[in-house]
Amino acid sequence: MKQKDEKKAEVLNYITQGNSQEESFRKAGIGKSTFYKWLEEKEFRDAVHNAQEEARISKADVRGVERALLDIAKGFEYEEVKTEYESKVVEDENGKKEYKPVIKKQVRTVKRIPPNVEAIKFLLTNRDPENWKNRIDTMQMGRVSTDLHIVYNGTEADKEFPHSESELDLEKPERPTGE
Repeated sequence: MKQKDEKKAEVLNYITQGNSQEESFRKAGIGKSTFYKWLEEKEFRDAVHNAQEEARISKADVRGVERALLDIAKGFEYEEVKTEYESKVVEDENGKKEYKPVIKKQVRTVKRIPPNVEAIKFLLTNRDPENWKNRIDTMQMGRVSTDLHIVYNGTEADKEFPHSESELDLEKPERPTGE
C-alpha cells in the first residue's frame, strides 16, 4: 500500500511539472491500465486535476515572465498617472453630510524605459547559443622550440637529442646495490 501511494505521488509530481498524464505514468514506471484504474478513485482523480491546474498556472507564469524579460530587453513605454484629490462635503438623500474625495488635478506622463543590455545578452545567449555565446577567443603568437640541452653528470652534450634510447652513447651510471 505504501509503495502504491509513493507511485501515485510520483505520478502527481510529474503532472505538476507539466508532463502529460501518459508521460507521467510512464516516467513513474506505471502501466496505462493501472493509471486508469487509479483514476476511478475520486481522491486520485481530484489530485490529478489539481496537479494539472497547478502545472497550467506555472506555465502561464513562466510565459508572463518571458514576455516581461522580452519587454525589458526591447525597452517599453507606459503611462504614469498622478492624481491629486480634495475632499468635498456631499449630502446624501437623508441630508447627512459626508466627505468624498474629488479629483483636483490629474497629470498623465508617458515614461520610456530604454532597452536593457543585460536582458538582451541573457535572451540571445539562452535562445540562440550557437550564434550568441559568452566566449573568449585567445590567440598565442610566437615560436615554438623543441631544442633540448642534455646535461649528463654535469657535462652538456654536444649533439642533438637522440630519438631513442639506443642512440644514446653516454654511459649509464651503475645502480647502487643494497649492501
